[in-house]
Amino acid sequence: MQSLKNNMKIQSKKVLFFIAVFFIFFSYANLFSYSPEVIRYFSSLKIKEPLELIESIEKQIGQEEKLNTHPEKTKELYYLLAEVQEKMGDYEEASKNYEKAASQEAFLAAAKTALLYGDSLRCDTLLSRLTQGHIKEKLVSQVRLYAVWSWLVKAQSEDALHEPLVILKSYVGMKGMEEEQAAILLTLWYLTGEEAYKMAIEKQYPKSLEFLVLESAASFLPTPFWFFVPRKNQG
Repeated sequence: MQSLKNNMKIQSKKVLFFIAVFFIFFSYANLFSYSPEVIRYFSSLKIKEPLELIESIEKQIGQEEKLNTHPEKTKELYYLLAEVQEKMGDYEEASKNYEKAASQEAFLAAAKTALLYGDSLRCDTLLSRLTQGHIKEKLVSQVRLYAVWSWLVKAQSEDALHEPLVILKSYVGMKGMEEEQAAILLTLWYLTGEEAYKMAIEKQYPKSLEFLVLESAASFLPTPFWFFVPRKNQG
């Protein structure tokens, strides 16, 4: 019984590895636009050490919150702080600070980084919060994909993959999901091992980073998403 429980834990973590590596290699274009003022502030920083950079941004946030005259600038600074933390691999803190930035793009980024450290429940909460109102059209496809990935993270067995795989397969070729097609195909190939998905990437997306993975020019890193997903016929 204990052996079975341990195996289920290992299986559920394989998805986490897969998603984390996907975000590292295939980071989407930044959907967040900084104001000229925040861009000038960041450009003025001459700090190269990440920890010192974080301390400087946190100090600036503290000053802005104390003045309480430009709340939108403060939110932008939280987003900037979260981006730096994400690049350092501090996904939990990044997720918290993205949430404080309080925009649709920020909630999506917070959900993404929650997945990166394996907190699918937090991801679900953030996605739910995001979808309570009208979602910007440019974010819809990513929300759909993140929701399925979060579902996959919870999978404890090969059988539990069935429903999220059905959803993923329905997204292949779907109007409105064009930007995520290579990611969807790579996920399906990774989880099922079916060559048709690999061939589709090679034929339709030969210049994509997903293609590089297939050609072994890029490889999966030991991070919490992809490695631990249950995969079809993988034991």
